[in-house]
Amino acid sequence: MSRPKPKLRRKVHPQAVHRYLTLEFREELCRKTLQYVIGADMVRRTDGTRFPKDIAQDPLYVAIGYLRRRLHAHARGQADLPPYDPAHADVICRYILEAVSLDDFAAISDLAKLVEIQARGGARSKPKYIPWLYYAGTAALSYLDQGQLPSKQQVRNEAIRQRVLEELLLSPVRPVKGPLVSQPGLLRMKFEDVETSKQPRNWRRIFRELGLQELPA
Repeated sequence: MSRPKPKLRRKVHPQAVHRYLTLEFREELCRKTLQYVIGADMVRRTDGTRFPKDIAQDPLYVAIGYLRRRLHAHARGQADLPPYDPAHADVICRYILEAVSLDDFAAISDLAKLVEIQARGGARSKPKYIPWLYYAGTAALSYLDQGQLPSKQQVRNEAIRQRVLEELLLSPVRPVKGPLVSQPGLLRMKFEDVETSKQPRNWRRIFRELGLQELPA
């Protein structure tokens, strides 16, 4: 009597993770977003020139940020850290070794300024008008960091909400004292003001510049 052939089970492949949810993309989006509020071009190097506006893309600045964030994550007891990447420490070590070898005191001073910019979250004098690219980027990250792929409409709504709250909370003159949640009329008026007269006309360009054009509508 022949034995029945065992049933072959189809291999179930795990659903591919969208590239927007990967750590690499989220870190790149974070760097893009921060360059709009860092204001590094308002800080002068030791030789009198200014740091570039897109300093967040510089490998040295990225390395400083990586090491600081990882240390802070350890201090908070964060358990899901990815494997340590020594390449960032190598970037800083090579920079310091070259500066020391060449007696380049200005380079050491500039490194300290970069660390200070990171620690403060930007230059002492921030841009007067924060671009919508910043609000859109942070809005998208609020979803992506939670493992959620938002729609473009969700990103727009969250960006507007952040702008409204910042305008109310950071205004030098608060129209009414007390918590904002207890003032629905004020919030509604502010939302209408931002939506009708302040939000960008070309959201498509914003999503393209942030690399988020693949989000669903």
